[in-house]
Amino acid sequence: MNAITGRRLLWELDWECHGPLLGSCWSVAQLRQLSDKLFGGHSSLDDFALHAAAVAQCATRNKLSLALQRQLDRDAAPWLRRAAAATTLDALHALWTEALHGGEVGPALWALWGDVRCDEALSARLHKDLYLLQQERVAAWPVDRAARHALQAEMQALCAEQQRLQQRHARWRSEALAERDALRAQLARSREHAAALQAQLERLRQATPVPAELPAGRAALVQQVAALTLQLARLQRADEVPAPPPPSFPHATADGAMPSAPLSPDALRATRVLCVGGRSGHVPLYREFVERHGGRFVHHDGGVEDNPHRLDAQLAAADLVVCQAGCLNHNAYSRVKDHCKRSGKPCVYLDKPGAGSFVRALRVARETTAP
Repeated sequence: MNAITGRRLLWELDWECHGPLLGSCWSVAQLRQLSDKLFGGHSSLDDFALHAAAVAQCATRNKLSLALQRQLDRDAAPWLRRAAAATTLDALHALWTEALHGGEVGPALWALWGDVRCDEALSARLHKDLYLLQQERVAAWPVDRAARHALQAEMQALCAEQQRLQQRHARWRSEALAERDALRAQLARSREHAAALQAQLERLRQATPVPAELPAGRAALVQQVAALTLQLARLQRADEVPAPPPPSFPHATADGAMPSAPLSPDALRATRVLCVGGRSGHVPLYREFVERHGGRFVHHDGGVEDNPHRLDAQLAAADLVVCQAGCLNHNAYSRVKDHCKRSGKPCVYLDKPGAGSFVRALRVARETTAP
């Protein structure tokens, strides 16, 4: 007996306790590993003979039994403390019942069999419960085996699915890389196209002097240039190419071309002109006219693409508002009308889009607001 702990040592237990104790606390593989480590070699015994030899060694104090004793004390330390705290045999019985339900049979066996208070009745109960537990495990072995086979089949299916997913991922990655290369090539072509359009615009500027009186085909030429400018702007937005300054268009008299405006060159100086609504093809013409007369042009499409909440900030910053009532939604129209009414800000309403209407609106606004 251990004089310090007051417990029986492994070789002091009854011999019939050694087999169940070793079988509950160690697998054959663990016993083989411990034996090979202690004796510096590889045992040639089969599993049954190795287990029987280890059980026989537990009957005396020796190198193997001492090692088993130390490992038992380490692994069963919580149960040893609980057994030492139990003050009655009933408490030890309750501890064993808890171990059976919790599945920690091996550590509890060592805690109870090694306790000097473990009498014949408690020891007999431990043997009986171990026998019944062994019978249950034998009876459940076919079920466990079937469950293991099912788990193995599921694992194989999962591995196959993982392999399919990896192959699909590799295929998608290859397709994504090919699509990226195609987009890069398309981007390069778009840049070349944008450069060609810009060069074409420059040639048009140089080849088209401003005459004193406009020829009959001038309106069509300005419309063509405006269409090219719009196409270039779309390409530049898609390609993130910085936009070139808008071309200076000569004056024309028809809608769709810029009419001559009887405004002084600085009539709109320091004036922020907000145009709400209108057709996108006319926007470059509006902008060129306002900036040529010293103003700053801002456009909101009336809620088609632009955020309607952005309109409030643009209205607050504008000095003059041109509202193309036929080319914007009702919400934007209401915002413009309410803001200008509250703030007293000059606002001109147009029934139809067009360069001529836009210029006339600016002329009326300047005449109305002139001191």
